[in-house]
Amino acid sequence: MKIVFFHASAFNKAQFCELMDEAERLYRCGNEVYFATCHGLLNSCCSNGKANQGDCKACKLSSRISLRMLSSGIKRVQMDKYLPDSLSCKWDYSDANELKTVQFKNINLGYSVLSFYISLTRNLNPLISQDTKPFFDNLLTQGAVLAEGISKMIDEIKPDKLCVFNGRMFDAKPALLVGLGKGIRVDVYEIMLKYPYYKVVFENHLPHDIEYNTFLFDHVWDKSVKTIEEKRIIGKSFYEKRCAGIPAGDRVFILGQKQGLLPTDWDEQKTNIAIFNSSEDEYASIGDEYDRYRFFETQIGGIKEILEMTKTNGNIHFYLRVHPNLTGINYRYHQDLYDLPNQFSNITVIRADEPISTYSLMHAVEKVIVFGSTMGIESAYWGKPVILLAGANYYHLGACLIPKNREELLEMIIKPLNPPQISSDVFYKFGFYTMDTERAVSPTSFSFYDFNTFTARFLGKTFHGTNCQKILGSKKLYAWMFAILRQLLMRIYRDKYSIPLAEKID
Repeated sequence: MKIVFFHASAFNKAQFCELMDEAERLYRCGNEVYFATCHGLLNSCCSNGKANQGDCKACKLSSRISLRMLSSGIKRVQMDKYLPDSLSCKWDYSDANELKTVQFKNINLGYSVLSFYISLTRNLNPLISQDTKPFFDNLLTQGAVLAEGISKMIDEIKPDKLCVFNGRMFDAKPALLVGLGKGIRVDVYEIMLKYPYYKVVFENHLPHDIEYNTFLFDHVWDKSVKTIEEKRIIGKSFYEKRCAGIPAGDRVFILGQKQGLLPTDWDEQKTNIAIFNSSEDEYASIGDEYDRYRFFETQIGGIKEILEMTKTNGNIHFYLRVHPNLTGINYRYHQDLYDLPNQFSNITVIRADEPISTYSLMHAVEKVIVFGSTMGIESAYWGKPVILLAGANYYHLGACLIPKNREELLEMIIKPLNPPQISSDVFYKFGFYTMDTERAVSPTSFSFYDFNTFTARFLGKTFHGTNCQKILGSKKLYAWMFAILRQLLMRIYRDKYSIPLAEKID
């Protein structure tokens, strides 16, 4: 099989080295392997959003040194050879919603650009103005350049498979979409943040794809050689560990919360309903699939509508548990939540950093409303009726109640609810998929290049690296040298763009 790996930046250290390890593994399995790097094809990538030419020069050097570790039979491809001769693009959009729709030759670029921007700034609704639009225009243009370059490369090499990392942002998603458009299998790699890191691959899909994840829950469960009882124990442990604040496939968000602590205005005589919002910025630009499944345009808009439609019912009280991951976010989609009690008397807002226990609240309420948070599937597991109002990777599992319209939503809120009657194995499959490493690429960790990362300090400075990237046998020397080199070159060369931080105020 002829396989091409592509990654835009060697400074996305663990990602780059994970793909190197897979390239080496597949080469030694008898495949014809190519490793393609940007090498100046793009003026911006996810590690160089400001288009600093000095950072590009440092990246080229890092790529060359790192790729020397690969077997000589793995062919290197420098993507700048596929730079389009001419590319004239005029991008027409005036806000974030319009940016999402921007396409180039039927390839959506807007989501991938906005995904990068929101991940960088956590600004859900950037102001698009005469001053800020050039930044976004450039990223769109780089996505178009990548699409053209990948297309030329595929036509020349004619690979059977293309491999990229994550595939969500502008320096990778165009490659994914072009490959799929040409009928090539595209493997999308991810690193699962369980130490030591291990590799996971998604065939022809993004890691966040709802339908594909629904398939994987069953697929991973069915192909496992473990007994049914062993799988159930692992699946069950996901919910128990999350509730206990023990790492279970993700960060622990309840550190600092006090078990058993409820809001001071808790009234057991009322119908108490918990609203667990999500970090809305995490879902805002994944893709149109998540937009398609959302019940309301925005979470805060949805919460306001729910409060408005129930404000005359004095027996219902809502407790909004703001997601702890929003701590320190000053944009309005977060800060405006705290003004809700000034507008409505039927809600208590629990700040992101308050010690009120998320799980004690969940166990105490009668119902739960979620906007895609994992608390939806968790609350359903613990026997709570859950109303789901947005896309989630558990959307199709039947564990939550999904209203068809406003009238049905109001009825779900007002009337007593029973959770859907589904098999316990549905919950266990979700937990097993999240907890078990059998879904990882075999071997699960690394075979040749240790892509696990480290942090060290030198002369009062903190720097980061991977265990496999070394100079004179020293990983710390490599990390320190490139940290200094990047800083030096980025001072010599000026940033072409600045990162816009202004928020659009509706």
